[in-house]
Amino acid sequence: MKFTAYERSLQGTGASRRLRLSGKVPGIVYGAGEPQTIELDHNALYFALKKEAFHSSVLEMDLGGKVSQVLLRDFQMHPYKQIVQHIDFQRVDAKTRLRKKVPLHFEGWEHLTESGREIQRAFAAAGLEVRLRWLKPSVPQKLWPPP
Repeated sequence: MKFTAYERSLQGTGASRRLRLSGKVPGIVYGAGEPQTIELDHNALYFALKKEAFHSSVLEMDLGGKVSQVLLRDFQMHPYKQIVQHIDFQRVDAKTRLRKKVPLHFEGWEHLTESGREIQRAFAAAGLEVRLRWLKPSVPQKLWPPP
């Protein structure tokens, strides 16, 4: 997935508050170089966060005409409003060793249970998750266990 970010020069509570009031989200990109403060369009980011691939894949960030590859590491939401408060990305390159949660998808298991989603719900209820470590060129976005 590709998205656009803009450089941010002002920092601090007041600057971040003014940024949010103008419909932008403050953020930071760290790793593989100097940390850089950024701002993103709130609505585009909010709808991108609803997509599973935005959370579990390497993203292409266009920042001032320069494209870099990043991973979503963290984001903060307002306690009761549907507003993204802040977002963190990690810049990656071909030599970066990654560690990320990857969603499990159970398809073709309908013959084992009444609903194939029961297994997925059981994993979620038990708090089981898959953590993978890999080098960037072979990043899986999701896993399907054999039926």
